[in-house]
Amino acid sequence: MQAVDAPTMITMLPRVRLVADPCSWLSIQRRVSRRGFHSDPLFCRQVPRSHGEEFAEILRERMQKQWKEQGLPRDRWPGLPSQRRPVRLQKSMRIDADVGNGPQLRGIQSGHHPRLILLLVVLGGAGVYYIFHLEQVPATGRWRFIDITAQEERKMGEQAFQSTLQQYHAQILPSSSPAVHQVERVARRIIRACEKLDMQRTHDAQPTQWTIHVIQDPNQKNAFVLPGGHIFIFTGILPVCQSDAGLATVMSHEISHQLARHSAEKVAGSKVLFAAAFILEMMGLDIGLSRILLNLVMNLPNSRKIESEADELGLRIMSQACYDPHEAVYFWYVVISYK
Repeated sequence: MQAVDAPTMITMLPRVRLVADPCSWLSIQRRVSRRGFHSDPLFCRQVPRSHGEEFAEILRERMQKQWKEQGLPRDRWPGLPSQRRPVRLQKSMRIDADVGNGPQLRGIQSGHHPRLILLLVVLGGAGVYYIFHLEQVPATGRWRFIDITAQEERKMGEQAFQSTLQQYHAQILPSSSPAVHQVERVARRIIRACEKLDMQRTHDAQPTQWTIHVIQDPNQKNAFVLPGGHIFIFTGILPVCQSDAGLATVMSHEISHQLARHSAEKVAGSKVLFAAAFILEMMGLDIGLSRILLNLVMNLPNSRKIESEADELGLRIMSQACYDPHEAVYFWYVVISYK
């Protein structure tokens, strides 16, 4: 392709590009630099690199002449190509034209998503918090997440204890009742057998002050132990137990939940479940569906682990209390038949 000299190239420019408009000059000026025109789609294919400065000088003089004829103040003339350093643009930069000062960089528009950054921060913080609150169950060595202190657990137990007393106050049997004598007899042996496990609950554990309450309700086949050592036995479960060994199976299982701090573990697990549901909601997943899935994946399997652990510890305590652990098999068979 034949090269064209600079004066000829000036005559080839469209007249509309040479109007005395500084903003139009800015668009032409970006095409004219010391690098020549080999990268410009309008000029580069015809003008060699060596003609770049000559073309810029001629174009500058012609534009200045037109500005002077139209009475444009000199302080509003854009800077010259030879006096200006080339501006390298990035995709994230935005250029605004300023008539007096030429193009200026007004800022960089970030391409990061605030929601993604927030999600990463939440995940990182939650991960660190989770790791720092992992501990082992002293009796079994199972790792678990628990961020409830022994004092907080005791407070929750006292609140539940007062609520239970208000609910069943009229049904609590006196200490002279035969049912209370049987429960206290078995409970003393179980409590004596689990003293070592009781002191291993936490690093600063104090001996639990156990209390025993028997509730008159033949239709309620239940028993539970609240944090703090409050034992509640319903009379409806005594016929199911059939013997002291059966009652020892029930009491050792429920006391094992207290010794392993399963109540505090469940409260801590609910926090994890809520946090996971919140993160899934931030990711755009349906909150109702995510909670159902988390309940199936996390909550239910953990509940089975807790119950299995209580069964294991209960059998150990029964053996320490000189009750036959084989009686537990018969008891659970009777429980299933009652259901």
